[in-house]
Order: sequence, then C-alpha cells, then structure tokens
Amino acid sequence: MSDDSAKVAQLTTELAAEKAKTAQLESLVAALKKAAASGSSSVAEENVKLKGDIEAISAASTRSEKLLFSMSRERKTAKSGQRTRSSMTLKRQAVRHAEVAIVKDEVVRWLNDLLKPNPAVTTAGLFEELSTGIVLCKLILKIKPSVPLGRIHEKATLGTFYAHENVKSFLKGCDLLGMAKHDQFETQSLVGAEKNARAIVHCLLSLARLATFYGVGRFYPSAFLH
Repeated sequence: MSDDSAKVAQLTTELAAEKAKTAQLESLVAALKKAAASGSSSVAEENVKLKGDIEAISAASTRSEKLLFSMSRERKTAKSGQRTRSSMTLKRQAVRHAEVAIVKDEVVRWLNDLLKPNPAVTTAGLFEELSTGIVLCKLILKIKPSVPLGRIHEKATLGTFYAHENVKSFLKGCDLLGMAKHDQFETQSLVGAEKNARAIVHCLLSLARLATFYGVGRFYPSAFLH
C-alpha cells in the first residue's frame, strides 16, 4: 500500500471513531438535559463539559473530512497528470514511428536505384532482406569499390555465422567511409530488427548521405531521424 493510501485509510478510521464518539456524547447530553430539570448544579456543569467535548470532537471530525477531501483531490490531480504524460508519450512514439516509416520507404527506393538492375529489397521485408549482410556489403562497394571489406559470403543465410560476418564487414565499411559510430547500428541489431528499426534506418540514411558526398547517387530525404 502507498503512503497516501495508508494515510487515507487511517484518517477514515479515525473519522469513523470520532463520529461514533460524538453520537454517544450527544445521547448522553440528551439524558442529562432531562436530569437538569431537577436543578442539580453538578448535572448542569457536566452538561456544559460534555457540550465542550462534543464541539471539540466535531471540529476534529471537520478537519479530518477536509483533509480527506484534499488528499482525494490531490490523488485525482496526480492521476490526471499521469494520464496526460502517458498520452504525450504515446503521441511522441507515434510521431517517431511515422518518421521511421517515411525515411524507411525513401531509403528503400534509394537503395534499389543504386543497386539496379535487380531490386535488392522491399519496404515490407527490408530488415530480413538485409540481415544476411550480402546487400549491405554490395552497397558499400557500390559507393566505393576500393573499400577493403574482405570476403563477402554470398551464400550466407539468415541467422548464420556467415551472415554475422557480412554484417561486421558492412560496419567496417561504414567506418572506412567515414561514418560516425553513433550513426551505426550494433552487429546484433538485425536480429529482431523491428525493435531496432530506428537505428537501422538511421544508419542507412547516414550511408545515403555519405554516398552523395562520394558522388554516387542523390538522396534528399523528406525527414531526418535523431
């Protein structure tokens, strides 16, 4: 239980106890009023004392009720703030997802145009088609044929050691072309690539801009990923 919930429970219990005590004292005062008709000064004094006790307990009850109301309002405000933050987070995620989708589509067109005459990848299957590293290595050599990538495993299949080696060669090529480390994705990013989509697309976007620098093709994206 949270601190606020514990406080509310405690105040609710205390408030119930105070109200019960007030009800008992009011019953006693009613009985004393009848006895007061006898003219006993002691009864009258007890009556005054009990009235004072009732007023004190009523005041305490009122304070407890106000505090409970205040705490309840604060909790509602906090929940409202949490909902607002959650809504803003979802909106930011939607915007980021839309940015990736736009750039991904443009990168695919650029990549296929660069590797003509045969289409290399599709938008829907981009990450799986890149995961063997074969297309990625060909891309590096298309931009700068003299980059020493070493052996490219042309028959590598998804998830194999050879695919892993091809991806490592691609990232080595990115280094040699001058791409900053923070613009590259990790070697394992193409495994379960959908959750790493932004990093992969960002790397390809950076490579496309490098290709323009080397005079290979032209690429003017409509969005940038940060």
